[in-house]
Amino acid sequence: MSKSRSAVVVNVKKGQRHYYDACTLDVNEDIYRKLLNAKNGKIQPVTSHLSIGEAVGNVCFKLDKRIKSGKLDEDQARNDLNLFVTHLFNCQSAGLLKVVGNDGVEKILEVVLSKFGGLDLTDCVHLATAMREDCNVLLTMDGEFVKRTKKKRVKEVADEVGLNSVSVREPNN
Repeated sequence: MSKSRSAVVVNVKKGQRHYYDACTLDVNEDIYRKLLNAKNGKIQPVTSHLSIGEAVGNVCFKLDKRIKSGKLDEDQARNDLNLFVTHLFNCQSAGLLKVVGNDGVEKILEVVLSKFGGLDLTDCVHLATAMREDCNVLLTMDGEFVKRTKKKRVKEVADEVGLNSVSVREPNN
């Protein structure tokens, strides 16, 4: 994106799988540097079709706001959007980002919804997908999502569906 933002720092242990939700993908270019540096084998970044769709929508919304406020012209906005989509495509094509579908998580999703009733449906789908994909961590910039998914309750879901638990946290924690 054309506007610079603060760096995202992700501390990882060797062999971890991290699921990136939409708001971690559209936060800034630093996340892509992290994905590019993942080749060292410390982390397998995973995201989903839902995350990508939400992230592209978020970027379009942010760019539209900047156009309407006069801070960005339409040509630059188109370039920024193309750059964002190109980054995602290049990371996936280079094998630096595994992109998975969200279908097939219905049984996990049912349990997640029963334990986390107040959580947005999309966040529940992200959590179910991260669990299905055996991710250690689900990274989100959504502080409410982090607060509402207490480790003990996530473990209860994991135990009930026979999968490993996932830690939901912000990238710099």
